Parts: sequence; structure tokens; C-alpha cells
Amino acid sequence: MMRLEDVRKLMMAKLAQSGLGAEEAKKLKFEPYTSAPLGIPFKEAGFTIPYLNNNGFFRYRYLAEVKVKGKLVRYSQPADSGNHVYVPYNFDWAAWEALPIESRKLIITEGELKAACAAKHEIPCIGLGGVYNFKDKKHCLLPELRKREWKGLATYIAYDSDALTNPNVVAAENQLARELLGLGAIVHIVRIPPLGDGKTGLDDYLENEKNGGFERFRELAFGSQAWALGRVLHELNERLVFVKDPGIVVDLRDWQMMMPEKMKESIFSNVYYETQVQRGNSIVTVKKKAAAAWLAWEQRTQVGKLVYAPGLERVTPGGNLNVWPGWGVPEEEIKKGDVSPWSELLDFLFADCPDERRWFERWAAYHVQYPAVKMLTAVVLWGRRRGTGKTLVGYTLRRIYGKNSIEIEEGDLLGTFNEWAAHRQFVQGDEITGSFDKRGSADRIKGFVTRLDLTVNKKYLPSYQLDDVISYFFTSNHPNSFFIEDQERRYFVHEVRGAPLPQEFYRRYDAWYKRLGPDGVLLPGPGIGPLMWHLRNLDLGDFDPQAAAPATAAMRDMVAAGRFPVEDWAGAVADDPDKVRGFPPRVSLMTPGQLYAAWLIYNGSADKTTAQHVGAALSAAGLRRAYGGERVSCAEGKVSLWAVRDREVVERMGHRELVALRDREVAEAAQIGIKKDKI
Repeated sequence: MMRLEDVRKLMMAKLAQSGLGAEEAKKLKFEPYTSAPLGIPFKEAGFTIPYLNNNGFFRYRYLAEVKVKGKLVRYSQPADSGNHVYVPYNFDWAAWEALPIESRKLIITEGELKAACAAKHEIPCIGLGGVYNFKDKKHCLLPELRKREWKGLATYIAYDSDALTNPNVVAAENQLARELLGLGAIVHIVRIPPLGDGKTGLDDYLENEKNGGFERFRELAFGSQAWALGRVLHELNERLVFVKDPGIVVDLRDWQMMMPEKMKESIFSNVYYETQVQRGNSIVTVKKKAAAAWLAWEQRTQVGKLVYAPGLERVTPGGNLNVWPGWGVPEEEIKKGDVSPWSELLDFLFADCPDERRWFERWAAYHVQYPAVKMLTAVVLWGRRRGTGKTLVGYTLRRIYGKNSIEIEEGDLLGTFNEWAAHRQFVQGDEITGSFDKRGSADRIKGFVTRLDLTVNKKYLPSYQLDDVISYFFTSNHPNSFFIEDQERRYFVHEVRGAPLPQEFYRRYDAWYKRLGPDGVLLPGPGIGPLMWHLRNLDLGDFDPQAAAPATAAMRDMVAAGRFPVEDWAGAVADDPDKVRGFPPRVSLMTPGQLYAAWLIYNGSADKTTAQHVGAALSAAGLRRAYGGERVSCAEGKVSLWAVRDREVVERMGHRELVALRDREVAEAAQIGIKKDKI
């Protein structure tokens, strides 16, 4: 445990960052603690900030690092003590209240230390514990705010400089402005400019004489336009965000993305606002189109770029807009409960394969526990029988992911636009490579499974990049639904063999995992919250999201089922050509035509396989052309040669050695009656 004197030094260092010294600490009755006082949940060192106007209420500022679920906690307060207004007692409030209302000005900021710093500079300022802490548990304006005299009072809301990059802060400003406007206040929003890379608070600005200071703050605050005059623009500010890269506008109500021109000329063309302008010697109120004014407004909400960051807040610490909409199930529904339908379904689908069942459930759980981590494996469940519940597993998981999931068709893989992949964590597909080129589709899918970056191409919008954290889940009724190469380890393949369970089970399962909402949209059922709790708390063991999937028997069967006969032949040639029916004996070098003839002998007749197919199959099996693929000048003329035996030696040979070897093998074959076109 730290010594009290050490904690006091840390407290004074923290206060100094807000321009507060020992005199202010004494007036404001800040007290250091080596261990948090009674009623504070975490006992780390810190200091109390008493609300001297509020019957013993206080907040506690930690001086040691405290994290809850990975998030840093800086402040705490006694349980169920509610929100209150901080009135710093290093300001002469009695003299201020003696002034006529039209001569008073009041600043409202976020944070007690910022309010105390303003008070030190003789600025009447009150503080809120957070940007929304002007409301009580019933979401009503705090009584201690409501009972104040507001009619005609010039009031300035001065939150941190990151307000313009955070729609949540803008929404809080506007809510407070509406409340105070309703009580008769003349409300202004003060935009504190950033003084560095991080955000700048009121205390930072007041204490920075070079770029800020008291006089500059007075100019910012008292020169600002009344909120009511630009109300429409301020309210658009909590709905719309301008994204600098790629230069689009996002509507946060429905996440619609639009080009600025479309936003101005059609979608918001009928929104107007009123403002005051000088005409001659008079000031008149005029009506203007709001969309164009908002785009040109220096106070428009603006972020750097779009990111997809599951689990993070809407605006990231880097000032970017997080398009992750949250989980599909409300947090209050995520609690321990009945997951027996899920367990029964997995027990059936993975009957007699406990290791595969364990791996799959850990795969499903990992992305729930670590939603921002890319898993480099995809799941393929197949079985000849329909109605077993293969797709039901995917539909169940999709209830957890909500808007972050989608079901795709094969055509989606081939299209120019990939809107389906934007803002997704979980993608499901059934018979995804059923009618088009399996190999081409498989190559594209493999790229989707392993890529870490996604370039989003949407119609009528510029492209933009996001992190790709999608997990893929596929189902099929066919053993050759996917083309998988021999060494491929990015697919986890499991065959479902049993007949469907009784229909009563599926009816019970349906009622457990989904329900119909009032507007006809499917919503998570009573089991999804417990299932998410179960997956969040599942022991992941040694599961590695970057590692290869287990090589199951079903995967090996699918590899074999997806191969062309010529590929099996090429693999056999690569393993041991002496065991391949009809393959020329003894020779180490063969031309493409000779290899094609060997394939025809093996196959028994000609089919759609061409010499090019034979070459591609041999190359995929590991065979290489000699002399780097260049033609060799032998006695028979210039020929291209493949190394089929003694490959490591032959592949290192130079031109002269290859010529000598090829000529010798052709001569030896001729002596025993083998024509050169056969070798």
C-alpha cells in the first residue's frame, strides 16, 4: 500500500494539470486516500472530490490504474448516489447571484477539476460528472438544475474539444440545450479548439496562455451564436457525420451513407433553418437550406475515417467513426440460463466426434469473446440428409450478431460490389459453390477467409477500407460442395450423418432461439441471451484463431471428392511414377506431349482434359520443368522438358547436362523399341 504522503503528492500533481494548487485543494476540501473510503468499489489510492453544496455527496478520483472489462475507470462514487451538479467553492457565488440576471453568465463543463480551474480564473462555472450527468435516473433534468433561475441567463456549454468528432457528445449538448432553453435560458455552445494531438478541456485551454487563456476563452464563449438560432444545424450535428476519408456523409439514425451532393440536393433538400443577417441598418431573420449550410459549417460533426471495431465506442480514441452497430442481443438479456437446446443440437450434429464438437464450439465462442480478432478458418458442415439442423446452427449464431451478420449466395462472391461484406462479423452461406466454377469460388472464398483488410465497393460511393474480422460458416448437402486442395488447412469440414431429430425438438428449438417482433422482423428468442453468456464464458482451452483447422476425415473426403482424375494421376506421378499404369519406365525427362500421351494411356481414352490441364496438375503436384521452363536444343530439336524422376538432380542441371541426358534417354529407349513420342 502507498504511503499517504506519496498519495498526496500524486493528488497535487494531478491537480496541477488543471492549474490547481494547494490553496484550491484546501478550499475545495480534496482529501487523499491510500485506500478508497467506504462505499467505493475498488480500493486503489485516490482522492475525494466533495460536492460541498450537496449534503455529503462525493466522487472519488483514482490515482492508480483501475480497469473493468478492459476499460480504464478513473472515477467512482457511492452506490445509488445518483448524479449531482458540482459547484466549486473557490468562486464567489454570492456576489454573482447578487447581479441582475441579464448581467450574469454561467459556464457548464464536464468534470469537477475543469470547473474548479475556471472558478480560479473568476469564471462562474459548474461541472457535471459526465456529458449526460445533467439527468437523473428517470432521464429528467436534475432537480438542482431545474430549481435554478434560468430565464434570461446567458448559459455556455463548454465540453472538451473532441465534441465535434463525437456525435454522442453533440447529442448530450443538444439535450442539455433543449432542457435549458425550455426553462428560459439563452444557451450557447462553446467550441474549444484542440491545442495538440489529444483532446483539450476547459482547464487545458485556460491554463495555456500562449494558445488559449482567459481572454481568448471569453472571445470564444461570448462571441458564439445563440444555440436557438442555429438549432436545426445543431440537431443535424447529432444525426449526421462528415467522414473526411472517403468524403461522405453518414446518417447515424439508419447508417445510410451518401455523397454530399446527394445529401444536399435530394435527401435533406427540404430541411430549412432560420438565422439572422444584417441588411442595411437592420438585422432580419431569413430562412436557409440546412443541408448546404451544415456542410459549410465550421462546427459540423466530423471524423477522420470509418472503422469497424467490434466492442469499441461509436467514436474511437483516434477520432474515427466505428460502424459496428453492437450485438444483436441487448446486454441486459445476456445472463446465465437454459442452453440445453443448443447443446442437444450440437450433440446430434457431432455425434461420435467429441473433439470436433469441442473445436467447433470454441470456434463459435472465440469470436464472441474476442470480436475484433480475425479467425483464419471457415466452417463447412455438410450432410446428405436435409432438415438435420446444419443451417440452424448458423441462424442461431446470427441472432447473436444481429446486423453484423448476413446470409449470402454464390452470386455475391462474383459481383463487382461487395456491400454484403461491409460491417459484418459473421457470414453464412448454403450451397455457396453449387452452380458456378467451384475452383474459382473456392479461391475467392479462401481469400475472404484469410484477408485482414476489406476494400468496400458500394454503388454510388467511393471505396473505403475497413479491418476484416468476418467469420464464415457454410453448409451443404453435397460431399464435393467445396474444392479443397490437399494441403489446405483453412476449412474445418464436418459430415453430419444422422437422420433428423424428431420434429418436436425443432419446434422447441425454434421457440428458444427466435421470436417474431411486432413489425414482423425476427428477433432473438429467450435462449440467445443465455447462449451468448455461455459462449462468453466457455473455456477456450488452447484454441488458436490463427492456427490451421483440424484435418478431419470429412475434410479428407471432400478433398478427394473435389479433385479431377488428372490431379489424382499427377499426384501419383509425383509420388512414384513407377507405380503409375502406362507411365514410361526409367526416363527422367519428358516433353509436355509425352506426358499428355501418358495421361491418355492411364485414363484409357480422351476426355475434356487438355495438355494444359495436365501441365497445371503436374505443377500443382510439385513437378517442375527443367532449365527454368526454357526450351532445350536436343538432337530431336528444341523441346520443353519436365523432370519426372531424380527431380532434385535434374532440376539443377544446366543446358549441356540436360541435352546429354535427354539424348541418351531417347537413344536407350530406341534400342528397346520405344518410340521417342512415347517418352
